[in-house]
Amino acid sequence: VIVAGNVPHVLISQMDLSTSVSIKYSVTVADFAQANVLIAGSSANVSWDSVPGGNSSSGTAGRPGYSSSAPTPFQMNDVFFNGLVISAFSRPASSSDEFDDHNPDVAVQEQLTFQTSVTFPDGVTPNATLTVILPAGMFYVSSQVVFIGANLQQSAALGQIGDQQGNLVSFYLETVTNQPDTMVTLDDRFTINVVARPRDIPSNFAGQQLTVLAGLTHANRRT
Repeated sequence: VIVAGNVPHVLISQMDLSTSVSIKYSVTVADFAQANVLIAGSSANVSWDSVPGGNSSSGTAGRPGYSSSAPTPFQMNDVFFNGLVISAFSRPASSSDEFDDHNPDVAVQEQLTFQTSVTFPDGVTPNATLTVILPAGMFYVSSQVVFIGANLQQSAALGQIGDQQGNLVSFYLETVTNQPDTMVTLDDRFTINVVARPRDIPSNFAGQQLTVLAGLTHANRRT
């Protein structure tokens, strides 16, 4: 096998009739590969020359031949993300026993912390923004970045406060680079906390459900 750049050449001096050869190879996606980018993929070709005088009955000489395959493209996309993980826990506004982390019911003015984590894939994720959407029945209290994995390079800093606009709380990470190590660990994770309270309004009646959403946008895509 002779390798020139990204092209491996397999040279076979002679093949008998009815024989075949299978070639298997492995590649690594470059660390600058971006999400939502179509990669051309690989193609293969084979050339040959039959043995001169191979058709002895007619006395003709061997003939050269060539065949090739079209590239098989693939896309770097969201399937490489381990997704967003959202958890919530309560921090009481008073010493009342009413506030319980293990109780899904909450009270007006109860302080809730919503923790959102995203695990980034190896390589580059451009134009990344992590956003938490609070429902109309809650008001924003505070937010911050609480964890940045050791493998991640991005623009946010530990303790940084999110950009709050109405019910949206956004963290602008810009280009996220995750140093490739072929493993999924805490070093690939980015985590934020958003603190909010249910409003004291008539629509927050007993049994009313309030839904907090989170999303990651990157390279014109959304997770």
